[in-house]
Amino acid sequence: MIKRLLKRNLPAPFLHAVRSYKNREYNNLSSEQIFTKIYEGGVWGKSNDPLNPFYSGSGSRSDDEVAAYLQSVPFYVPLQSNPTSSTSDVAISL
Repeated sequence: MIKRLLKRNLPAPFLHAVRSYKNREYNNLSSEQIFTKIYEGGVWGKSNDPLNPFYSGSGSRSDDEVAAYLQSVPFYVPLQSNPTSSTSDVAISL
């Protein structure tokens, strides 16, 4: 509760500085390097399946959380009558 209160009341530049400091090991890495480090280090957990070494945490596996994600996607990805990209450009792995 205190953390939530602080986040709501502290200035955005201060919060950005705190996040940058906390994540400093990732600051100068490319997206590929960041995700490689996350997966190899097991930051989100480790997969027990040798055929599927990538693991994005328990939130990617829980039926309830996946259902909530799938239900909310249409609110964040507006439907367009003339889309500029094909649906094959976006992949959701379940």
